[in-house]
Amino acid sequence: MKKPNKLSHDIIFYKGQPRISCVYKLSFSNGGFYIGGTNDYKKRISVYRHQMNSGKFDCKNVDIENSKSISANIKCLEIASEHENVFTMEEVYLNKYVGTSGCLNKSSYSDKNLGTKWSDEQRAFLSNKMKKITKSPETKARMSAAKRKWSIDTNYKSKAFKNLTQSQIDKRKKSKCRPIEVFDLNGNMIARYDSIKDTAIMVGSYPSSVASVCDGVRASFKGRIFKRVLPKKYKKTS
Repeated sequence: MKKPNKLSHDIIFYKGQPRISCVYKLSFSNGGFYIGGTNDYKKRISVYRHQMNSGKFDCKNVDIENSKSISANIKCLEIASEHENVFTMEEVYLNKYVGTSGCLNKSSYSDKNLGTKWSDEQRAFLSNKMKKITKSPETKARMSAAKRKWSIDTNYKSKAFKNLTQSQIDKRKKSKCRPIEVFDLNGNMIARYDSIKDTAIMVGSYPSSVASVCDGVRASFKGRIFKRVLPKKYKKTS
């Protein structure tokens, strides 16, 4: 049996219709209403209709009791043009309706977290709190030394592989990871590693940096060029 439609709207949409940015008014059968703004009116109606028909209306700025038993009507108040900000328009209506009888909006801002002004006391409290979150001189020195050692000493980097068991090594060899060849800027091959992750560990960077060079997004990284080693069946034959 088809569920009854608990949400009615004012605009009839057709296939291929451009998006409508507008400020809308959502009126409930219990007498309350909500003012909102959207860049896609059709999609917003679809979301509200699904929530109303399923009895699980969920809007972060609205608290509604007995949402399973109420119906609603949504109406477009004003359509925004290409050069207008729909959320700026929404705040004009919020300033008009918030605080009046039946309005369910909690804030006069288009988003409860946007436009909120902190007092001087709040700013001072947050400033002092952030200043206290500092590392001790000993911790800073230890981190700096470890970073320096990692970038210079290649033997220190190789410790990451010393604790691998034979089964882990065999698993890596059987995996589908493609080996990576490392070249300098003159095209001379420097090294070859089993995977992007291994290359990143030895170079002292992140796998994403190595992958970006392999994919052609970046020309080089830290004076090195990385290339994936293709299987023989993918290599071009002359």
